[in-house]
Amino acid sequence: MKYFTNGRVSRLNFFIAYVILTVCYVALNPLLKSSLIGHLVLLLVIGIPGLSLAIRRLQDIGWSNWFAIIGFVPVVNIIFLLVLIFKAGTPGDNKYGMPPSTKVDAWHTIFPKTGAPV
Repeated sequence: MKYFTNGRVSRLNFFIAYVILTVCYVALNPLLKSSLIGHLVLLLVIGIPGLSLAIRRLQDIGWSNWFAIIGFVPVVNIIFLLVLIFKAGTPGDNKYGMPPSTKVDAWHTIFPKTGAPV
């Protein structure tokens, strides 16, 4: 999991990637027709990149990765999402690495490149 949680992600890239993951979930969910295995696969395919994204956004803010647990609490998770979208990241380097790129690259935000800061 460390591969998916290294580095930082900017507010704009986080928002775009989150919207893409949400649209994928909404589009694929009705196709599963209550298949338990299908829903578990969808959870893995959408959930792991989503959790990774939240952790890297927390690292940009300078908060601990453990705050990602808040995303699993109903109602509070909406407020948590708004904080991740609107709170500015730490300027300059922090203990999680260099500042995120300002280039919009949603694909590599969701699926980071090997060895490259996100």
